[in-house]
Amino acid sequence: MESTTVQSNPPEKPAQVNNALNLLYASLAVGIIKSILDLARIASRAPILFTIVTFVITFGILIFLIVKISTGRNWARITMLILFLIGLPFSIPIILQEFSANFVVGILSISQIALQIIALVFLFQSPSNNWFKFKK
Repeated sequence: MESTTVQSNPPEKPAQVNNALNLLYASLAVGIIKSILDLARIASRAPILFTIVTFVITFGILIFLIVKISTGRNWARITMLILFLIGLPFSIPIILQEFSANFVVGILSISQIALQIIALVFLFQSPSNNWFKFKK
């Protein structure tokens, strides 16, 4: 009797993960635009060098997490979710200040949060969960 081995091919990255990645990159782009538009106001509260270094570190961490999510690292999507949930309550008063200082920046902040929420929903849907489990 001949034995057959079943090789399981790695599943393709689901559309939900690709959509989430696109939304996260879009959110990052919105954040960069928002930071440029709001730089003068932010820099008036802290030294410009500190402000720029903070932006670079923040965007660097986000890019790192997005890249790791794209390679199937489950810890990265969980970290992204935790950072989002921790930051959300703190962002509300900041967004209110942004609306009073610059309406466009306030709208961009709301847009950025919406993009992140939708991306996180995509990242935790069943096809995404299965893909991340397989990638372990």
